[in-house]
Amino acid sequence: MADDEGTDVDVTHDVFLIHANEPSEDKEFALNKLKPLLKEQGLKVLTDDEEFQGGQVVLDNITRAVRRCRKSVIVLTKGSNESPWCSLELLLALEKSHRHNVMSLVVLRKGHSVEEGLALDMLNTVPHVDIENYDDIENKLDDLVTKIKERRKTEELLPAGNIAHAQVWSHYFGLLQYLLPEIENLIKKTELYKKYPNRFSLKLYELIPENCHCPRIVQDIYNCEDNSNNTTRISVLEEKLPTLVYMRSGNKREVSMFIYSVKDKDGQEYYCVAEYPTVIAGIEKMIEDTSTRLRDCDRRIQLGRFYYTLTALLRHESLPDSLNKANVILYNENRPGFVLADEMVKAIKEDLHVGGINEGRVEKPLDRLSSREPDSYQYEAFLFYDDQDDSSREKGAEIAQYLEMKGFKFYLEDERYGQPKFNLDVAIQKCYWTIVILTRKSLLNKEFTMKVLSLLESFLGEKKIRLIPVLVDTRYGDIPDAIRFVTYVGVDDSKKYLERLYSTLQGKDIPFDKDSLIPAGDVGYALAWTYALNYLQFVLKGLGDSITKALENHSKSSCIHRKKVYIIVPFSCDCKDTLSKADDKISKLDTIHPVYKDFSGNERKYTFDMYTFKDSEQEYAFAGQYAAPVTCLNEMMKVKIAGVKEADMVKQSRIFCREIEKILDEKFAEVKDSCEIVSYDDRIHQLSTEMKRRLSTGN
Repeated sequence: MADDEGTDVDVTHDVFLIHANEPSEDKEFALNKLKPLLKEQGLKVLTDDEEFQGGQVVLDNITRAVRRCRKSVIVLTKGSNESPWCSLELLLALEKSHRHNVMSLVVLRKGHSVEEGLALDMLNTVPHVDIENYDDIENKLDDLVTKIKERRKTEELLPAGNIAHAQVWSHYFGLLQYLLPEIENLIKKTELYKKYPNRFSLKLYELIPENCHCPRIVQDIYNCEDNSNNTTRISVLEEKLPTLVYMRSGNKREVSMFIYSVKDKDGQEYYCVAEYPTVIAGIEKMIEDTSTRLRDCDRRIQLGRFYYTLTALLRHESLPDSLNKANVILYNENRPGFVLADEMVKAIKEDLHVGGINEGRVEKPLDRLSSREPDSYQYEAFLFYDDQDDSSREKGAEIAQYLEMKGFKFYLEDERYGQPKFNLDVAIQKCYWTIVILTRKSLLNKEFTMKVLSLLESFLGEKKIRLIPVLVDTRYGDIPDAIRFVTYVGVDDSKKYLERLYSTLQGKDIPFDKDSLIPAGDVGYALAWTYALNYLQFVLKGLGDSITKALENHSKSSCIHRKKVYIIVPFSCDCKDTLSKADDKISKLDTIHPVYKDFSGNERKYTFDMYTFKDSEQEYAFAGQYAAPVTCLNEMMKVKIAGVKEADMVKQSRIFCREIEKILDEKFAEVKDSCEIVSYDDRIHQLSTEMKRRLSTGN
């Protein structure tokens, strides 16, 4: 192979071969067939059968092997899927890929029965070679060797990025930040509220279905035999909320939210404003429409992340205008006995403080995604930490004392150490949650880290990451990617983290203070897909005719123009209310091409603005707007809590530009000529200068 790729300085081998030892045919194939074939191709192969050092901690050997090899190749079979050691080797290879931004893993997949069993959605995005059986390897050897030798950055191979977090931030900044501050006033203006103020909730209800199916309006869902009389319990009413009008990325938006009547079992009607977040449908569209890179993405993992991030935003003190203005309902309609009206009525009555609310055991959010009733556990939580670290022990004692004071039932220290040999499997079988205390010192303890990875591996099969990391003197970005989970709790001096931890354990919404970060992760790819799937694909049709008509109406047909919209992406990501505010040479001409779209509980109106400017007596005209996802990135940086710094914003903006152009070329050929991305350095060039160049040359 080529020289060192810059990932590690002590590279000694080309390939670390990950395989199962049971059944024996898996081991025999890896060592006696695949390894010799790779060696014949001039590759130096490392395996664990002869070259692991005796007397060393297993994790040390695995870590050293992954570090010493440019690529890891996993023979993915039922046996390796069920092997905890193969899972650990796999996790470390993936973590190395992200740490160095170079893809360090290739999957050799036998058959088609194992991929869906892995909870790691990222595995579905790495290079892979499929073989029907072991005899098929010689036919696929050239393809495998090519993938081993190729050098590719992870961003070229992992377009999914952090799907759920990108969707939440996009939904919040695109709609909720405008709607929630006004939701109470809008509801109180309705005739229905004036008539029934005690039965009309003043909150917005965000419905999160496990299957990501988001119909145009909220409908009855029954999975029981209780509806024998075919009673309709959820109905959309004729009256809507007053239209909300706001400017977004240089575009005027108008939103009308539907009002619903929801009947209790006794026939009593309650009223609310509800919707399916459109970005939820986007997750499903991304899975369906983005080839093998997202097709097998684990929907439940993404929805779990979406739920926790959205509830964190809605409970965050630094966003006071949105605080406690919405309620999130997460559900799986395939669970026996499920009735959507029951879930909505329960939430509405709680918000209206109607009597008779059951304060019993709260179901965990991740259990709501399951199609079956949740398993029962002897304890609510198991407290796990590095007992060689003083800081970990102190925080462990603090957490234990607080939970005991709350009457919480968790796996006690004496039970943990009462066994001759500590058994992680026994602990997690007895407990729903595992609380892991992480400090900088504990993350340097390889034995402790191996146990944490073992915990993660134990949860992979059920696709519920029932782990809550508590970060003591470290931040989210310091944690190895392999052990970043659905949610985490950061320790603060005010000890509010204890309240957040307690709320998480109960399955309630998680309260956050002003200093708490909600990590955004790598969001540029998902922002691009959301923008294309939920916006561009349906607003561009017929735009060229609207541009021609507008110019004729204003006697501007002689202007130099193009029949397309220019999506403006300034390097600084500083998007003004209108393009005129970015450059005083540019003037607004008209608003054109209204497009109406019903979105899962609300109706939206989109328009395009036409602009003109002059240069040396020549007049130019164009339809233009800022890219809303870039505005989102800028807002994420400004609110601070997203953990996005200026350098992150610029990087994600460039990823967005590359990905959106690729999407238009590959997926939306019918409208790609109606749209052009204008990425320019606004620190140096005026927008009018850039637009003159593009309008004059056509590119």
